Amino acid sequence: MSRPARDRGPGAVRFTATRGERCRFRIDVEVPSEYFAAVRDRVVAEFMGRVRLKGFRKGRIPAGVVMRQYGREIFDETCKRVASEASEEAIAAEGLTPVSQVHLNDLNAGEDEATALTFNATFEALPEIPLERLGGFQVEQPAAEVPAGALDELVDDIRRRNATWRTVEEGKPVDGDSVSVRVAALTEDDGANSEVREYDLLLGEDQALPGIERAIRTLEPGEAGEFDVAFPDDHPDPERAGTRHRLLIELASRRVAALPPLDDDFARTVSDADDLESLRAFLGAKLAHEAEARAEQELRRRLVDLVVEANPFDVPDALVDERLDRIFADNSRELEPGAEEKLRKGLRPAAEHALRQDLLIERILDEHELRAPKSKVEEVVRAIAERAGESPSAMRAQMKRSGDLERIWSRITDDRLFGFLKEKSRITQAAPAATEGPPTGIHPTGD
Repeated sequence: MSRPARDRGPGAVRFTATRGERCRFRIDVEVPSEYFAAVRDRVVAEFMGRVRLKGFRKGRIPAGVVMRQYGREIFDETCKRVASEASEEAIAAEGLTPVSQVHLNDLNAGEDEATALTFNATFEALPEIPLERLGGFQVEQPAAEVPAGALDELVDDIRRRNATWRTVEEGKPVDGDSVSVRVAALTEDDGANSEVREYDLLLGEDQALPGIERAIRTLEPGEAGEFDVAFPDDHPDPERAGTRHRLLIELASRRVAALPPLDDDFARTVSDADDLESLRAFLGAKLAHEAEARAEQELRRRLVDLVVEANPFDVPDALVDERLDRIFADNSRELEPGAEEKLRKGLRPAAEHALRQDLLIERILDEHELRAPKSKVEEVVRAIAERAGESPSAMRAQMKRSGDLERIWSRITDDRLFGFLKEKSRITQAAPAATEGPPTGIHPTGD
């Protein structure tokens, strides 16, 4: 879609902006002779100040002499500057913010005396972000449920982390055992193995493919066997995804855990609780708090998705590519040839959605002045400093170095944003199922 040509009076740049697909723009520019001459005069003055010619003192060379001697260089430099400055003027006048390189194309002399230069600039720019609908949605907040058995699982996990391990020389491993294995892929003729790799695994924790764990459970320490192992369709290595490989697996060692007794002494050893009942009460409260946080996070996700869906707009490919570049910056060397391109294609829709969400949230924060004020952040810093027995200035400096200050600002801003969005919609609560939580009157006292 083209906008009418912008003519801002004698001597001013004239231009026409055309919007293409997905935030691509083209601006056709006509540079009047007066504009071109003004830039050329600046370039000539710069040449006069820096060039040296026999018979003239530096800085005292007449403009006519400089033009005769360096005319071609002066013209080229003038065209380059005119195109750069005129395109910047036109882009600013259109209120556009480029997010890609601005390409200057088709530089030509004007067709009449009034026009010195014509060209076009192509680029991608930030989109116009609509805020047509921010509320009127009905959103269900999930119940803050603690899964049945979660408390016992958490206690068992603490016991496992405080277990003592002993190596056993016999017996097939079971879930919960720690094993060391050596794995090599067999070649097609079974005549040679690939490089042998060693792994330490905790069985039953999904640290290896299911087929590999099943194979390990058939071996005793010191034994080895050949096994056909299926790799899932979503395996990160595209060369192996959906395939089967024959592996040589050796169980090098097996270690079993001796769990500490589940009693008051255990509770005092692993926490500040006085007894096992108090430990379970604290852990139950912690699980309930985490369940509430998950429910709130899911509500926010649903609410943002509805707002994004209600305010559609295109996003620039350049920003999507930049987001994907950051994802692969640290991992591209570990991928097989061709894998990154396939993964980028698969991740692109999610990257576009996340970018659209970020741009829309930034617009809402700006439009409704929802960013955390400095005074709110300072209140939190002072409270933390008081509890720690430090001065606010010292605590602020410490939190700035650690990144905690930025996290506090983000948390307050998020709370203000979603408080604003919730007020504009109807939030309903899902009916809770049977849950396992802290006893009545027990509240979390820490993480």
